[in-house]
Amino acid sequence: MHGGISVCRKSPNYNVRTEACGNPHTLFYCDAIGKFSMKTVTMKFGGTSVGTPEAISNVVEIIRKERESGNRVIVVVSAMAGVTDQLLQSAKMASSGNKWGYLSTADKLRDRHEDTLNVLLSPGPVREKTIMQIKSLLEEYTEICQEIGRAHV
Repeated sequence: MHGGISVCRKSPNYNVRTEACGNPHTLFYCDAIGKFSMKTVTMKFGGTSVGTPEAISNVVEIIRKERESGNRVIVVVSAMAGVTDQLLQSAKMASSGNKWGYLSTADKLRDRHEDTLNVLLSPGPVREKTIMQIKSLLEEYTEICQEIGRAHV
């Protein structure tokens, strides 16, 4: 049925059904035909819902409550508010030869993500590892921009 998508996969031992039930991201798993055992909820957050440390804390609380209610939770997180636009604009800068533009954007993105991380996580190995991952991803980003610039010379 469309809108309340219902798909069943049957085997001799189990039946899996996906139902919207008012939430298009809710999956019900069956451990035996017709007997629901655990609800898996898929949540997607991005943009303004992860745009500030406060908003991210709110998302964490939403996820925590869902887990505490006994559900299995799958979380998909996309870019913070404005980041996708910055990345697209950077690619345009790179293609026009504006090296300082995309490098400046990389610095701003690094600062924003590290500032957010510093608010959300106490100093320690998890925060340091995440900062290193941010730096690595932004190095990859600048390399991509450099290649875009070379391709358009």
